[in-house]
Amino acid sequence: MGITTHQNIQPAQGGVKITNDPPKGLRANLLGSYLSDPVSDPAFFDGCARPGEFKKLLFGLCFFHAFVQERLKFGPLGWNVPYQFSAPDFAISARQLLMMVNEAPPDALPLTALRYLTGECNYGGRVTDEHDRRSLAAALGLFYCRDALEEGYRFSGSPLYFAPPEGPHESYTALIKALPSAAPPEVFGLHANADITRDRQEVQQLLDSLLATQGSGGGGGSSSSTAAPATSNSGSGSGGPTAAALSRGRDEVLSDLVADVSRRLARPFDIEAARYKYPVDYYESMNSVLCQELVRFNRLLEPTRSSSSSSSSRGSSGSCSSCRSVIHSSLAQLAAALRGEALLSEELDRVGAAMFDGKVPALWMAASYPSLKPLGPYVSDLCERVTMMSDWLAHRPPPVFWLGGFFFTHAFLTGVKQNFARRHKVPIDTVEWEFVCGSGSGDSGGGGDGGGEGGAAVVEAPADGAFVRGLFLEGARWDGAAGCLEESEPKVLFSHAPLMLLKPVSSALTGADVTASAAHARRHPHEYECPLYRTPERRGVLATTGHRCVALTCLEPHHTWLIPPLEKSHLEARRCDT
Repeated sequence: MGITTHQNIQPAQGGVKITNDPPKGLRANLLGSYLSDPVSDPAFFDGCARPGEFKKLLFGLCFFHAFVQERLKFGPLGWNVPYQFSAPDFAISARQLLMMVNEAPPDALPLTALRYLTGECNYGGRVTDEHDRRSLAAALGLFYCRDALEEGYRFSGSPLYFAPPEGPHESYTALIKALPSAAPPEVFGLHANADITRDRQEVQQLLDSLLATQGSGGGGGSSSSTAAPATSNSGSGSGGPTAAALSRGRDEVLSDLVADVSRRLARPFDIEAARYKYPVDYYESMNSVLCQELVRFNRLLEPTRSSSSSSSSRGSSGSCSSCRSVIHSSLAQLAAALRGEALLSEELDRVGAAMFDGKVPALWMAASYPSLKPLGPYVSDLCERVTMMSDWLAHRPPPVFWLGGFFFTHAFLTGVKQNFARRHKVPIDTVEWEFVCGSGSGDSGGGGDGGGEGGAAVVEAPADGAFVRGLFLEGARWDGAAGCLEESEPKVLFSHAPLMLLKPVSSALTGADVTASAAHARRHPHEYECPLYRTPERRGVLATTGHRCVALTCLEPHHTWLIPPLEKSHLEARRCDT
């Protein structure tokens, strides 16, 4: 066969395609590792001078390989990024295990070196997320440790999953075949609620796939050719037509939906008046933060004189005029097209199809803050954010900030640091965070200035820092009485995080080294560095617009909250866009 770009694709289309997908399930994964190279080779399996230690660590490595692959099915709860761990990762790790155990002194095992090679090089070489790397290292520590060499060492709270005693190859495969076909999420370091989250994700994917197969429907008067419209998962708001609209035409339903969303959206802010009332102040960065936030919201809300749609929006941080008024412009043009007064472009058709399905149009999201909400909750959330900004503009900065209500949260956090640095005349790069948690919940039941159970009594802002609310915990809950993290309640997927004081501190004032590395090193063993994400999807640009960490008190040492050895739940903190 010659090398050419003009290949005949018919043989490829008519040929038989074969794929080699990894096994599904913990039992199938373990069995696949023992029946594949190099473990299936007798020369390898029985080739170690210290068979007892080698075979226990080898079984732990096989379990670890299945562990990291099976966590993928839990979506973002398992790994922030869906990594493709492969058989070569396992094979090279197994060969390194044999080599290093054979070469080790009789009274020692190179467990630290093995953890580094396997966790940082072989498997860790694929891991790009900082917190995924931390979880991977914690998981590997359960299998490559001294305790794993003891008889009866369990890999989870279940007595079924343990390190078996030394034996022939057949004894290991027989043990694996006796395991249940489906393993509980506790085996993978997750809370039992993770099964509910996974099932909901699978059902949502199925419903989205079914929705995508439906046609766009007919004209305004026909109902027989109109697909069943989607409904919102919110009790209120314009989340798409309800079942009562089945007898109406698609265009008629969409026209009512466009009118309802347009009516509910707030009017744009007067930026010049805001800048006059809150001028640039060297010692008050919140003035600049407010004005910048209002400009960003106006890009979604402010009507323009141009009739062309904003088809080249590039995100919330862009400054081009095409990002302005994307919602109002698209709604006005779509309404005109539905009335027959304008042409229905391909872009407007996509906007209408998304709204009819109860989804936020991609055109809006290109100029919006990150959100995973459907259309109805998204519009309600946008109105609450605008209300918070309007109250701030009309009165004063709130004593408790709704952290998730900001368009660009990083600007707010930087502004708090900047105020502290300028007030105390210290370099901003020496400023770090301390986190002081309140006794109650940080929920207020919506937008506004309230702080919920713990924030309602807050009437004055702190001298340094800021009170924030609106955070949620997944995989754990906050015990306000004990002031620490506790296990999640069964079937409660999200719980409110406490009201929190973000308190800046500086080494220039305290004389202590509070750089990030030093702060991590001196962290209290009962403080868990909890990742903080903008949305449950946990995707996006890291550092400035991605996530941060919050130190939360826990009863057990902090590492037990990473990959719990015995039925300890996994914890994530999320901002309020859940």
